[in-house]
Amino acid sequence: MVLTRVVEEREWADGELVEVSNNFFAICRKTNSVFYFGEDVDIYEDGEIVSHEGAWRAGVNGAMPGIIMPGTFLLGSRYFQEIAPGVAMDRGENVEMGLEMETEAGLFCGCVKVLETTPLEPDAESEKIYCPGIGLVVDDEVRIVKQARDYLEHSGFRVVEAGDGKTALALARQARPDLVVLDLNLPAMDGLDVCRALRRESDVPIIMLTARVEDADKIIGLELGADDYITKPFNAREIVARVRALLPRVQFGTGPSPQLLRAG
Repeated sequence: MVLTRVVEEREWADGELVEVSNNFFAICRKTNSVFYFGEDVDIYEDGEIVSHEGAWRAGVNGAMPGIIMPGTFLLGSRYFQEIAPGVAMDRGENVEMGLEMETEAGLFCGCVKVLETTPLEPDAESEKIYCPGIGLVVDDEVRIVKQARDYLEHSGFRVVEAGDGKTALALARQARPDLVVLDLNLPAMDGLDVCRALRRESDVPIIMLTARVEDADKIIGLELGADDYITKPFNAREIVARVRALLPRVQFGTGPSPQLLRAG
């Protein structure tokens, strides 16, 4: 039996709750390392729980505790943060230390940067910054997604968001957006399946957004009907440029702003 702290995370998309996760952490008294013992996950659709995708617990189905933050931060150290075969296998690599971070909550010193990867998505990576006594203050992927939305809205587009594939498909049918920015790695329904379903019903332009860079993945997405493909990490301005290229006939300022659906 291990006594853990439980950290609840809630994810919202376009004003609707799409995911709630309870994460289990414990600190080793000998090393001061923070261990990760798993998470319970509820995926929501229309206010109801539709799946528990991504859930795992140490000791179940071969899963073991991972280290979310080593007690001693050594540059270049690598470690598994999650060890749940086939479900969650995030790895951390300590890449920078002694950072100063200016945030809305103030200036934090002595911060460290961790590069995260996973063998489940070999080409995916994100950066996270942790500060003493605070914890996670910067999530690179969350920052990039928010920046992309800000750039799109600043450029005159109206953006609606969906946190999973089924919600994205439902919103596309209801809102009839002028263009869809579709992440392939979606819960509840894979982005490729969403693309396939959209293309059967509509000729709405689709931009694939994903960490997958293999030619085979790009070819499959394009053959299913995607019009363009952007790999992560990406520049938010690039999305705006590609959206404009796919909507050359839109006359800005002469009518309602074009509406985009951002899924993922």
